[in-house]
Amino acid sequence: MKNRHRCLLITIIMMSTFLFGGCSSFNSSDKGMPPKPPEIENGAVEEAYELNPALARTETLVVTSSNLSLNFHPFYATRTTETWVRDLVFEGLMGHDLSGNPVTLLADTFVISEDGLEYTFRIKDNLLFQDGSRVKISDVQFSYEALANEQYSGEHRLFMDGVVGVDEFRSGEATTISGIELLDDKTIKFTFESPSIYNVWGFETPIIPEHVYQFSSWDNFLMNSSNPIGTGPMALVAVESEEQIELKRSAFHHGVNSNVNRVIIKAMSPQMALEAFKNGSVDIITVSPSKEHFDLLEKISFAKTYEFPSNAFNYIGINHNHPILKDKKVRQALAYALNREEFINNEWQNHAVLANSPVPETHWTYPEEQALNIYSYDIEKAKILLDDAGWIQDDENSIRMKDGERLELTINAFSDVSWSYNLANAMKEQWEKIGAVVNVEFMDFNMLKDKVFTDRSAMIWVMAWHLPVDYDPARLYGSVGAVPEGYNAGSYNNPIAEELFVKLRTAYDDTVRRNLVSDWISLANEDLPYIYIAHLNELWGVNDRVENFDIGPYKNWVGSIQDIVLKVME
Repeated sequence: MKNRHRCLLITIIMMSTFLFGGCSSFNSSDKGMPPKPPEIENGAVEEAYELNPALARTETLVVTSSNLSLNFHPFYATRTTETWVRDLVFEGLMGHDLSGNPVTLLADTFVISEDGLEYTFRIKDNLLFQDGSRVKISDVQFSYEALANEQYSGEHRLFMDGVVGVDEFRSGEATTISGIELLDDKTIKFTFESPSIYNVWGFETPIIPEHVYQFSSWDNFLMNSSNPIGTGPMALVAVESEEQIELKRSAFHHGVNSNVNRVIIKAMSPQMALEAFKNGSVDIITVSPSKEHFDLLEKISFAKTYEFPSNAFNYIGINHNHPILKDKKVRQALAYALNREEFINNEWQNHAVLANSPVPETHWTYPEEQALNIYSYDIEKAKILLDDAGWIQDDENSIRMKDGERLELTINAFSDVSWSYNLANAMKEQWEKIGAVVNVEFMDFNMLKDKVFTDRSAMIWVMAWHLPVDYDPARLYGSVGAVPEGYNAGSYNNPIAEELFVKLRTAYDDTVRRNLVSDWISLANEDLPYIYIAHLNELWGVNDRVENFDIGPYKNWVGSIQDIVLKVME
C-alpha cells in the first residue's frame, strides 16, 4: 500500500542574513548509491528494499545541489551550498528557531541592557573546536575583530559599524575595539552606538578559532577557505572537485550528537536529481516550484513533499544612477509593459504569487490591510507614462527618443537559471513593443554578481533575494547599503525611505513596526526601487527514511541535522 502524503507548511514568518583538502575514497554506499540488499531467506529485507531502496543506505544523508560552491570561508558564504557547509561546520553565539525567534548556541546566557546598548554573553563550558582545541573567550573577540577589519565588505559589516570603537580600530588609532570587552574567561560584552532591534542577529556570526584563522594580511585571511574549522555538528572531511562534498559528525560538538553520521552533498542537474531521488540514491532534493515537479514528487511512494511560502522574492534590479532609469515614470512604464502574471503562470503555475511589495504577505510585519498598485499589464498606460517622461515615439514602429538619445536598455541575467533566462527574454520582447531598444547579456552567477555588486556597471538585472531572519530594508534600499560591495547595488535613494528605516531600527512595539512597514511598502510600490516579480514557494522532496525532519522559510534541512533520524535496514 502506498504511503503518499504531502506536508504543506504555511509558516508565519516571525523575524528577518540576505542571500546571495584532500579526497577520500568512497564505496558505492558512500557515494549515495543504494547497495545490493543482503541475501536473506524470507525475502523481507529485499521487499523493503524494493519499496524504498534508500533503506539499504547506512547513516549517511545524501542531499543534492545544482552547483557546488567550494569557497568555505565562514564570513563570505553567499551561495546555497556555501551556506549549508557554513551552518553545519560553524556556529555563532546565537541562532534562530523554525519561527525565526532568537535562541542561544555557543552562548549559555545573554543579557541586553535596558537602554538596548549593551549585550553581555557568557559562553558555555567545555566548548571545543573540531580540531579538539578549547574555545576561548578570546576566540570570540578575535572573530568580531576580524569582522571589523576595514577590508571586510560582507553582510555583517553594517552590524559592526554600530559597535563603539570600530572606527578607531579600522583607522589604526586603536589595536582593540573599545566596545568589545572581555569581562572574564567566559564573558564578553558588546556596546553599541545606538539601540537597534536588528543587533541581536549579528551574533549569529560564526565564531572561528584564532590559532587557525589568525592572519598577517587580509588576502591571507581570505585564502583560508578550503579547510574550515568551527564548533558545528559536522566537520568537512573531503571535497571531490566539483562532484561532491563530504562532512562527518564532529566528535567534539557540545550539543546533542546527531544521529546522522555523515552528510554528502552531490552536484546534480535538476533532472538528474529527480531521477536519483526517484530511485532512492539521494534523500533530500529541492526543485524549482512548478506543477510538473510537484506532481513528480507526489508520485513517489516512499517520499514526502514539502511545500511552503519562502521568504524570497524574484526581482528586476534597476540602476537608479542611470539617466534613463532615474525617472520614476520610466520605471513605472516598464512595470506596466511587462506581463508578470502571464510569466508567473507559465514559469511556476500556482506555486508562486505575484509580488508588488518588498515584504511577502506571510511576514509577521505585513499589515492586515495594504492597498497596492498591482501594475497589471497595460501597454497603453506604459506608452502614456513614457510620453509624459519625454520619450517620444513618432510612429508605431519607431524607437523612442529624448534629447537625441534612444530609449536603450541593457538587461543582465543568468544563463543557467531557467526563470532568469526566460524572464530576460520576455522583458526584451515586451519592452520592445513600447519603443525601447533592448539588449540582453547572459552570464554565470559570479560574473553577474561582480557586475552588479562590485563594478556597479549593470543597468538592469534579474536576480532574487532571500530575506534574513529580521527584515532591515536599509540594507537593500538605504544609503548604508549603497557603499562598495553593499547590497543597495542600484543606489536607490529616497529621503522619506531613509527616515522610515531609521525609525524601524528602534520600533520595538509590534503595532508601531507594522505601521512603519506599511508606509515603506506603499512608498516602494509607488517608487519602484525594484520591479518585483514573484514570491515563490519552496518545494522539497524528502525520503521517508529521514525522520524528525523540519523545515520552513527560515530553517532549511541543515537546521534539522541534530534531530534527524535515518531509518536503515535492521
